[in-house]
Amino acid sequence: MTLNKKIDVEAYQRKEEIEFNSSRKMMSTLNNVNGKNNQYTKGAFDKIISKCKYIKIEGRVSFFDEKTKKKISEKVDELSYQGMRILAFSYKEDVLTIQEENMIFLGFLAFFDPPRVGVRESVERFKEAGIKTIMITGDYKNTAFSIAKDVGISKEYNECISGEELDLLDNEGVRKIVKEKTVFARVTPTHKSMIVEALKSSGDIVAMTGDGVNDAPALTSANIGVFLSSGKSSIISS
Repeated sequence: MTLNKKIDVEAYQRKEEIEFNSSRKMMSTLNNVNGKNNQYTKGAFDKIISKCKYIKIEGRVSFFDEKTKKKISEKVDELSYQGMRILAFSYKEDVLTIQEENMIFLGFLAFFDPPRVGVRESVERFKEAGIKTIMITGDYKNTAFSIAKDVGISKEYNECISGEELDLLDNEGVRKIVKEKTVFARVTPTHKSMIVEALKSSGDIVAMTGDGVNDAPALTSANIGVFLSSGKSSIISS
């Protein structure tokens, strides 16, 4: 799809911003629009919907009732099972500062970010070499499993676990579960380091790849950390 409409950036002057981070999983900006300060927030669907009290449908704002929330959530689940990633949007009109509560839900975007070419073949070669591949991601559990199944990392949904489920376990429980699961979804940087340390404590040699600042703690704690950036890689060995 091609958008031909030109946006006058100066007409939406940004006055304030709360950046995205791995725990909040959303970001907000405050923009001056026609003399009013409007807030725009985007992020993970579950985070956004939990902060919305109203919904805008066909230009009309109304109360966001539980029936409508359930219907939209079911559609998001359906799309995430297909491997789609979901990004939700909300806003508030005429506010003095950013307030990420009682927002107006606008909708969500579902998009497919396919695995890189050659990933399935690499996973298969690792298996042949006796190397276990696991996926650690901030994606929804459903989305993560769909992608992991597609590239040969997982076969069954019960091989997946979320960051919230990890938080319910003690250290011994984490050490046991990381040996059983192949997909860790909705995780934070703390969870990534926890998984790496649990695997190392069991005697495993751990190699990890990452491409962002959130991966840095786990990359440095792994036996081998591979940082990927703009098609190039750097290796950290401990």
